[in-house]
Amino acid sequence: MILKSNEIKNLLPHREPFLFIDKCEITKIGIKGVGYRKFLPNEFFFKGHFPELPIVPGVILIEALAQTAGIVVSKSFENEKDKSVLFMSISEAKFRKPVLPNDDICFEVEKINNAKAALLYNEVDRNSLFKGFAAVEDRSNMNVTFNLTDETHKAVFDKLWNDAGISGIKGHRSVGGYRASIYNAMPTEGIQTLVDAMQEFEKQVS
Repeated sequence: MILKSNEIKNLLPHREPFLFIDKCEITKIGIKGVGYRKFLPNEFFFKGHFPELPIVPGVILIEALAQTAGIVVSKSFENEKDKSVLFMSISEAKFRKPVLPNDDICFEVEKINNAKAALLYNEVDRNSLFKGFAAVEDRSNMNVTFNLTDETHKAVFDKLWNDAGISGIKGHRSVGGYRASIYNAMPTEGIQTLVDAMQEFEKQVS
């Protein structure tokens, strides 16, 4: 689904000169999409940033990224006029190279917790040594619970994830198994480390 300027304005309150997305391709409503912008030589901020070497300010790039996220999320409740999307925080932003006049930029966004949960659930479903607690339709994207199909190998798996530096995945004492809490502070790399431990467990036990 590709949204042009007029459709974007139906979702965002931003207007020129502070609307920085020309079009947006939503690949999954509320979850994932790409915003597009060509920064033209007559952009208002180039007059002061910088007259002799025009560069798109980093804060403008962050704003454009936030607007892309706003479009993707707002599309999921476009008929609910009492709801709006606000940019709350950002962490670990890095700028690899300057953006110059006439550069075409893509802003890719994805709901992180969904992507991280999918990475772990995919391994639970693929690896026959593991099984999920919750039915697929009831799965949480914040807490992924799972167990071993054969708990006689529990010591082997526990050593693997402990040696990998993973902590805090023990399940509730009344239920057992494992619980991975996926919050914003848990990076994708941490989930990948757990998946790697699960795959190493498969090699050792199979």
